[in-house]
Amino acid sequence: MGYQSTTVQLPTVTPNMAAFFTVLTCAYYSDRLKTRGAFIAAGTIVGLVGYIMLVAAKNNATRYAHTFLVAIDVSQGSPIVVGWTSNNMAPRYVQATGMGVVVSIDICSAFIGTFIYLKKDAPHYTLGHSVCLGVMVICFALTLRQMAHLRWENKKRERRDRMSD
Repeated sequence: MGYQSTTVQLPTVTPNMAAFFTVLTCAYYSDRLKTRGAFIAAGTIVGLVGYIMLVAAKNNATRYAHTFLVAIDVSQGSPIVVGWTSNNMAPRYVQATGMGVVVSIDICSAFIGTFIYLKKDAPHYTLGHSVCLGVMVICFALTLRQMAHLRWENKKRERRDRMSD
């Protein structure tokens, strides 16, 4: 946004605090309602709106406001995905391996970020935001697909067409 690095650090506190409270709220309600996919899908839509506005907006105030949406999506998605993975894998060694894979993929996303958010694209970072926007679309589609698959699988188990683990 055109500021020096020291000046930029302070405004990052409020979007991250919003994300912190969103993580706690989503974790509580997704556990209470025993559903994870809907929270991931809703968070992805929030992230989509945030990235669209980061790409489209020209003034800093609008762009800053939408960093809240991106922070909320990015922060709440990872813990819920880990919970979803944990809830839907058995036996324990498969669960542990699956969670390790999910966390590894999550960590790799930060590595990829170093290659899509380039200094030459500053201050708008259109390439980085556009790539993230595309990933949000893929994430949304895969979440809906997984929700449908798990619903299908659970119905088969209810009919006893498949053995429960």
